[in-house]
Amino acid sequence: MWEQRDQYQAELHAVATQHGCTEFAAFDVQNGVDHAWLLCHVRAAEDADGTTPQAALSAFKDIIRRCVTAEKDGAIRIVEEPSPARCRYCLVTLARRADAIVAAAAFIVRCNDDLAAQRMLSDIQTGTQRFHDTPPTV
Repeated sequence: MWEQRDQYQAELHAVATQHGCTEFAAFDVQNGVDHAWLLCHVRAAEDADGTTPQAALSAFKDIIRRCVTAEKDGAIRIVEEPSPARCRYCLVTLARRADAIVAAAAFIVRCNDDLAAQRMLSDIQTGTQRFHDTPPTV
């Protein structure tokens, strides 16, 4: 189980690095988002107090809940900055087994606009094919 989890984290980390993500997290959501099991979480080390990572995980769960409820991947603008190139998005991709959503991965990125975020989501979906083909189990 841990080896599989490490493989998913390595794949997701590679995709996050390739797309300039500042943070990403993945959850097993087989028992619902309220009972989600954290598979991995990687963020910039600027906040070492422990409260910011917990707040980030809570925010990830809130965004993932919206995508799980809608049963579709999403590119959600989370911070609007004065400069369009600095808008932050949370890109969420869902993994399914037998048509049931079993896992979700979310990536924080900066994009110029909604269209650029959708294109990056498509790239991330392609890059996380293993995550989709054989979703993680806890």
